[in-house]
Amino acid sequence: MQLITIEQREKIVEQRTRSILIMHLSIFILLIFSFGFSSAQTKLWTTAYYAGWMQGQNNNGHLPAHDIDFSAVTHIIHFAVVPNSDGTLDTASNTITESNSLELISLAHKHGVKVLISIGGWNSGEGFRGATSLLNLTSFISNLISLVTTRGYDGIDIDWEPLGSADAVLYIALITSLRTALNTLSNETLLTTANGSQAEIISQVFPLFDQINLMTYDLSGAWPGWVTWHNSPLHNGGYQFPCCPGSFLPSTDSHVDDFIDAGIPASKLGIGIDFYGYVWNGGNGTTTGGVTKPRQTWTSDPWVQGNVPYYTIMQDYYQPQYYNWDDAAKASYLSIDDTGSTNDKFISYDDEKTVQAKFDYARTKGIGGLIIWELGGGYRANQSAGQKDVLLQAVKNARDRIADVNDAIPEIPALFALEQNYPNPFNPSTTIQFSLPITEHVELNIYNILGEKVAGLVNETLSAGTHNITWDASNIPSGIYICRFRSFNNVLTKKMTLIK
Repeated sequence: MQLITIEQREKIVEQRTRSILIMHLSIFILLIFSFGFSSAQTKLWTTAYYAGWMQGQNNNGHLPAHDIDFSAVTHIIHFAVVPNSDGTLDTASNTITESNSLELISLAHKHGVKVLISIGGWNSGEGFRGATSLLNLTSFISNLISLVTTRGYDGIDIDWEPLGSADAVLYIALITSLRTALNTLSNETLLTTANGSQAEIISQVFPLFDQINLMTYDLSGAWPGWVTWHNSPLHNGGYQFPCCPGSFLPSTDSHVDDFIDAGIPASKLGIGIDFYGYVWNGGNGTTTGGVTKPRQTWTSDPWVQGNVPYYTIMQDYYQPQYYNWDDAAKASYLSIDDTGSTNDKFISYDDEKTVQAKFDYARTKGIGGLIIWELGGGYRANQSAGQKDVLLQAVKNARDRIADVNDAIPEIPALFALEQNYPNPFNPSTTIQFSLPITEHVELNIYNILGEKVAGLVNETLSAGTHNITWDASNIPSGIYICRFRSFNNVLTKKMTLIK
């Protein structure tokens, strides 16, 4: 270990003090000018997918176009025309009929909302590969342009799923050719894409897109080596897979960082709000018998219902006493702990609170906007007026909300601090709060009384502010543990008691 002199230590303290003063001065300046910039913070796109099967064969389905509150969105993506491998287009499978297109576009345009047509959807990869081959690409582009012009769409959304690394050449050729063709119609014709994981491919053509929307949902499942986890969490809270130290649970933020790290500007990116949720059922061997909450391991597999509409969750499962908020992940869930394990449930879904959290995140992160999958899933047709589209109204309120100064500028702590965990004693999880006066690299680890490290919770550079981390000790035996918080020039510890 390298020792430092008293003079060096004093210089470090002086530099840290200067950094804190500069930061507080910057905040003061920002407070002065914040009102002038508050309107710019709200300019996020809100792009909503609208599925043809929800519109119905003749605009008479679960959510007809005339029941959409167009004032809540900036763009609508009509979902979806399927590409055939010969370059032709399948408009029938998802009921993208001419009359449905006309109804949607005419209503949206009256409210100043642009409408794009989505091409693709799940399992469309094979069709895309054939349609974008050298033999078919030209006719495929021609068919897409014809669809846009004859029906009056304002642009195209490419939803190539799954997009693999082997598809890079074909994908890049498609986007390059399509952007050129759309520009011949108008420089205002839009081109967007939905993607989840192929940042390296997207980074090669990102300037050609108006929006790059990340499908930051469907992020969990009952797969080998997994734990119960949220469908669309903002953060992972520092949690790792029990099997694989250093491998963190997925989150919206980690996906965004992957795309930014690939060289794509944050302003090009959008994140997802899911009007559908995941219902985890049964299983065995968790701390509650079956699955009932996030970050549980199991011995007998649970089964998962994916893409359950919000209206079904509220009608069939929601009761106030089941509701929980995971502050580390910024995610809502229902916890149903029934007698035995068969009927236990962990239900992960987006609600009004997560909608607000995602808009706050978008403004703080500096990204371009948000997408909704999918309008019909959030529409409760059997409810009274004012209660039919509460999720969409939450989107509208969050988009239009101008954060006041206290919301926009978090208070910067004056000292490096580690608070006592709460609850304490605990079983099986507890929250650890710590504060940083400046941005710096920190470590937060848990040790047993023998000095052996049992958990690593944080090992990264964090911004100045107050942070909360939840430690789930489900797989750790009862005992006294030491929480050790370390930065470049500080080490703090707290004792914690785990009782099972």
